[in-house]
Amino acid sequence: MPRRYCGRCIIGGPPTCVELLLLNEETAAFLSSRQIHPTQRFSKRRDGMTRLTMTVRGTTELASWILSLGPWVKVLRPRALRQEVGTLLASAAALYAS
Repeated sequence: MPRRYCGRCIIGGPPTCVELLLLNEETAAFLSSRQIHPTQRFSKRRDGMTRLTMTVRGTTELASWILSLGPWVKVLRPRALRQEVGTLLASAAALYAS
C-alpha cells in the first residue's frame, strides 16, 4: 500500500467515506472551526446533533483521533471503523471497571 507524508499525517489506503455524529453543540462548534480534512462537510440535524462526513485514505490515524473525542462523537460508518473504535473503548473501559 503506498503511503506518503502530508505534514501532519501518513496517508494510505483506499478512499473511505467516514460519517461521524457529533453529539453536542460544543463539539460541533469546536470541530467546525477547524479544517480537519479538505473534504469535511458538517450538517446540523433537527435533533441538535451534527453529522460530519469526509472521504479519507485509510482510517488508522482517524481511529486515534476519534478516541480523543471520547463520548462526544459516534462513528456511523464505515462499519469497520465503528467496530474498531468500539472495541478500543470497551478495552479502555474495562481498565477502570474495578
